[in-house]
Amino acid sequence: MVFLNKEASQTKRVAVVASKKIGNAVLRNKAKRRMREVMRLSKEYIKAGTSIVLVARKPVITADFKLLIETFQNILEKFYQYEENKQNS
Repeated sequence: MVFLNKEASQTKRVAVVASKKIGNAVLRNKAKRRMREVMRLSKEYIKAGTSIVLVARKPVITADFKLLIETFQNILEKFYQYEENKQNS
């Protein structure tokens, strides 16, 4: 699950959350590591002033890593297109 917000500041903020619903500490940490790596590999897609909260779900642990990256980048692109359309309206 991804929460995005566009702000006036020029900083990029990211939070990664994994609740106990994911499993034990080992599984939660694995989910957070995978999501942090997705963020690291996608940092050129993240524009200044964007706040992102990633909430881990169980499929993050077993999902194909390339699929995670592609999905996250697609979500970012759609979010920025929505923001542009909202400003132009």
